[in-house]
Amino acid sequence: MAQSTYNPCLLYTSINGFGVVGLQTDDTLLLADPEFAHAEETELQKAKFLAKDREQLTVQHPIKFNGGQITLTGTVTDCTISLTQERQAQSLKLVANHAIDLTSSRGEIRKGVTPTDQYVAQRARGAYIATVCQPEAAFDLSSAAQVTDPKKEDINLLNKRIQWQIDNSTRGLTFVPLNMESLSLVIFTDASFANNKDYSLQIGYIIVLTDCNQDANILH
Repeated sequence: MAQSTYNPCLLYTSINGFGVVGLQTDDTLLLADPEFAHAEETELQKAKFLAKDREQLTVQHPIKFNGGQITLTGTVTDCTISLTQERQAQSLKLVANHAIDLTSSRGEIRKGVTPTDQYVAQRARGAYIATVCQPEAAFDLSSAAQVTDPKKEDINLLNKRIQWQIDNSTRGLTFVPLNMESLSLVIFTDASFANNKDYSLQIGYIIVLTDCNQDANILH
């Protein structure tokens, strides 16, 4: 398979059928025709790799991908696919202004975690969710990533965004059918002039696939 030009974990091929593969941590998301799916299964067995059983997304059977929930709704000709990160959102906590004990997603307890360490941990958790399925939260969390010595004001700003993510844990991305005859790739870029504390620029961009009906799906 060939790597995409912007993400080494996104692979594609049209040899032995059509396939697009996304890799993240220990999970693989596969879009493929029957020919490629069969070839992949055959090669896995030949190599004797240990792999999870492949699950197929259907209306009756949502699937999990790296902690996210992928759900299919509608009919074959008019369906939507939704991606949420409810499980990850359950790990979010507001940053306290004093040292506290924290429990990780694996049940491990960290004693006496300082406000600074809480700040680092919670902005990382929030940023992961934003990167996967809540782009509206990305700016605040990117701004928080600029902070190395969080003050009370920084903690309050981060807590405001974290609280929003906790309250909107079921909010994610929904992908809709597009008109295949009128697809366009649209890229939006924006630079906020000298808005970082060190007066550097904070540049953001978003890539969407859209059609003549002005429906659009976020790609990156």
